[in-house]
Amino acid sequence: MADRTAPNCHLRLEWVYGYRGHQCRNNLYYTAAKEIVYFVAGVGVVYNTREHKQKFYLGHNDDIISLALHPERLLVATGQVGKEPYICVWDSYSVQTVSILKDVHTHGIACLAFDLDGQRLVSVGLDSKNTICVWDWRKGKMLSMAPGHTDRIFDISWDLYQPNKLVSCGVKHIKVSGNSLTSAAGSAGWKAGSKIASKVGHNQRIFVAEFRPDSDTQFVSVGVKHVRFWTLAGRALLSKKGMLSSIEDARMQTMLAVAFGAGNLTFTGTISGDVCVWKDHILSRIVAKAHNGPVFTMYTTLRDGLIVTGGKERPSKEGGAVKLWDQELKRCRAFRLETGQTTDCVRSVCRGKGKILVGTRNAEIIEVGEKNAACNILINGHMDGPIWGLATHPTRDFFLSAAEDGTVRLWDIVDKKMLNKVNLGHAARTVCYSPEGDMVAIGMKNGEFIILLVASLKIWGKKRDRRSAIQDIRFSPDSHYLAVGSSENAVDFYDLTIGPSLNRISYCKDIPSFVLQIDFSADSRYVQVSTGCYKRLVYEVPSGKLLTEQTVIDRITWATWTSVLGDEVVGIWSRHEKSDVTCACVSHSGISLVTGDDFGMVKLFDFPSPEKFAKHKRFMGHSAHVTNIRFTSADRYVVSAGGDDCSLFVWKCVHMPH
Repeated sequence: MADRTAPNCHLRLEWVYGYRGHQCRNNLYYTAAKEIVYFVAGVGVVYNTREHKQKFYLGHNDDIISLALHPERLLVATGQVGKEPYICVWDSYSVQTVSILKDVHTHGIACLAFDLDGQRLVSVGLDSKNTICVWDWRKGKMLSMAPGHTDRIFDISWDLYQPNKLVSCGVKHIKVSGNSLTSAAGSAGWKAGSKIASKVGHNQRIFVAEFRPDSDTQFVSVGVKHVRFWTLAGRALLSKKGMLSSIEDARMQTMLAVAFGAGNLTFTGTISGDVCVWKDHILSRIVAKAHNGPVFTMYTTLRDGLIVTGGKERPSKEGGAVKLWDQELKRCRAFRLETGQTTDCVRSVCRGKGKILVGTRNAEIIEVGEKNAACNILINGHMDGPIWGLATHPTRDFFLSAAEDGTVRLWDIVDKKMLNKVNLGHAARTVCYSPEGDMVAIGMKNGEFIILLVASLKIWGKKRDRRSAIQDIRFSPDSHYLAVGSSENAVDFYDLTIGPSLNRISYCKDIPSFVLQIDFSADSRYVQVSTGCYKRLVYEVPSGKLLTEQTVIDRITWATWTSVLGDEVVGIWSRHEKSDVTCACVSHSGISLVTGDDFGMVKLFDFPSPEKFAKHKRFMGHSAHVTNIRFTSADRYVVSAGGDDCSLFVWKCVHMPH
C-alpha cells in the first residue's frame, strides 16, 4: 500500500449552503450580469438565480469578512482575517484572480470600497490603529495609508459632491478629511505594499469605509462612537472629525453605516436606530428612530437618489427591517421580510432593477420586490455554528444538518435547496437516519435525544439519561437498537422494538474518554467507538461488553466507517499532532475515504490506508475546522460541514480515468 498513488476520484465543489450574516455587513451585491455575489467561509460565491447555479472564488486561505463591488460591477474585492491577511481582486465572470494586495494590514480586513472610477480601493484593517489604506489595486500598490480612529469606525465613504473629501463615522465621532494629515513621503512612488502616509487615528474599531459614489478622492469611515471624512490629496490622507454642532440632545453615537445625498450630505446609521444627517462634516439634523434597533446597513442608488436602510426590527403592519427613503430622508416605504422570525436583523442591502437584495443575520439572502413587497428567499443557512451533525439519506440525495442554532435542516442536493427546518429549542450536536429513512434521531447538547418520524416531523420518542452533550447517535442496521454516545464516556443502548418509551437496556463499560464516533457492524452485533483519548474500542451489542479478541475484531464487517482511528486509517494522519483530523467517512463502495481537519481541509484517500502519510488529494474552501463529512447513498456526492463558518459544502465525486 505504501506505493499506492493518490485516489483516481476527484471532488468538485458543486454548491455552498449559507451566507456570512454575522459579524459582517455590506457583503451582498448584484453584478453586471445580474448575478449575486457574496461570501461564506473562505469562498466567494457568484450565484446565477435564473439558472440556479453557483461559481466559486477560492483564492483565500481563511474567513472572508469584507467585500466590495467595482463600479462596473464585474470585478470584486474580498478581504480576509488571519495573521497576515490579504485582499483579492477577482473577476466575477471567470472567478480568477486579477490582483492581490497584502503586507499592510494585520488581523483582518474589516471593510473595502472602490472609488468612483474603480481605480482606487480603500481598506480598513483590524489592527489596534484601525489602519486605513488606499490602493492602486491594478498595480498591487498602496497609494496612501492612515490609522482611522481610536474608536471603532463602522462606515467610510467618499463625499458624493466634493472631490478629494472623505467622510467616516463611528463611536462618538465623525470626521471629514481635508487638512490634518500630511505625508512625509513627498511625491515619491512606492512599490507594492509600501506605506505612503500614516497617522494615529482612533483606538476603536471601524466598521465601514466607503467612497462617495461620485468621487475618486473622498470617502467616509464610521465606527465606535466616531465618524471621519477623508480626502486623498496626492499621496496623503487628510481627515476631519464629524462635529455635533449645536443640535439639542445631540451625542456622538456608535455609527454602523453610511449613505450619501445631494448637496454634500452624508447619512450615518446609528446603533440606537437614528440616522444622522451631516452637511460637510457638521451634524445638521437627526432622523430619530428611523429603525427601532441598530441601523446596520445603508445603500445609495445614484440614478434616483433613493436610499435603502436595513436594521434590527420586529416586523409589524407599519414597518419592517428594510426601508426605502427619499433624498429628504422621509420614509417612502417599509418592507416586511416574512422570515417567520420574531425579530429581523438585516446586515446588507442593495438595490437592483425594481428589487432590493437583503442579507440577514439569520444567514438568509432575500430578494424583495419594491412594488409588490413580495419576498423570495434565495439562500438559506444555519445562523450559528458549529454545525456538528450531518447525515445523508440511505437511498436519496438528501442530507440533514444539525447545529448550535437549535435547528435541524433537510437539504435536497439535486434541487439545491432547503426542504424543511425543525426548531428544537436547544443546540443540536448529532443527527442520523434510520436504515429505512423513515426516522431521524437527533442528539442534543444538553444530553437529550429525540426521534422524529420523517413523514410528519412529529416526535416519536425522546429521552434524557445523560447531562452532557450527545456526541454521536446511530441506528443499528437491523433497526433493532439505537446507540447514543455522550461526553460522559458512555454509549447507551436502547431497544427500539419496545416502542417510544426508550428505556435504556445497557451501556458500554469502561470507555476511557468522551465519545467521538460510533459505527455498527453490518450484522448489528458490535459497535466500534472512537474516543477522545485516541483509542478505538469494540463492544458487543447489546451487552456493552468490551471485545478484546483481535482475531474476532479483524473478521468484523462494518456497516459504516466514520472513525478517525484504527489500523485501516493510519494514513489519514499527517506529521502534525493528532488534533488535526476531526472527521472521516468511507464510501459505500468501500474504496474511498474522505476526511476533514482543523485547518479547513477536505482530503480524499483510498481505503483502507494502513500506511503512514498516505497519498491523498486536498480541497479547500472551509475556513474553520471541518466538523463532519459524509458520502451520499450512491457515492455521487460528499457533504462537508463547517465549524464557526456555518457552511455546508456539497462536492461532486468525479471519477478520473485510470
